[in-house]
Amino acid sequence: MEQALIEQKRCRREKYSYALLMLDLDSFKAINDNYGHACGDEVLTNIAKIIKKELREYDLLGRIGGEEFAVLLPNTSQESALSIAERIRCLIEHLELESNGQSIITTTSIGIAFDEHADKPLEELFLTADRFLYLAKENGRNQVVVCR
Repeated sequence: MEQALIEQKRCRREKYSYALLMLDLDSFKAINDNYGHACGDEVLTNIAKIIKKELREYDLLGRIGGEEFAVLLPNTSQESALSIAERIRCLIEHLELESNGQSIITTTSIGIAFDEHADKPLEELFLTADRFLYLAKENGRNQVVVCR
């Protein structure tokens, strides 16, 4: 969160927009219940690697808790944020892990908040992205929702 606040201030100072992605793995509890928490931890580690691989070196990735991640994308347009989120969603959807000979597949729902002038409180962006994340879940999961 400290790094996110620093990055937000930099965006404001340099007049850059930025986006915040909130990701939540769909039906993750079933993975822990069916395969165990060690397997769940392995899934989370692999998901974090996939997300990180799609980001620029100055983008921020953090695990918010449980199976929820946040990504701060400085100097990013709304269209670029949507493109990045969709790539991440597709990569996670196609990730196959194996546990005791069984294939484990998961999906993610993603909400995106956008701040064109970097002048909104960071907490507000988190709440907005979280609201869109839950809209994605309510609308069937495995999708990206952003305010247009």
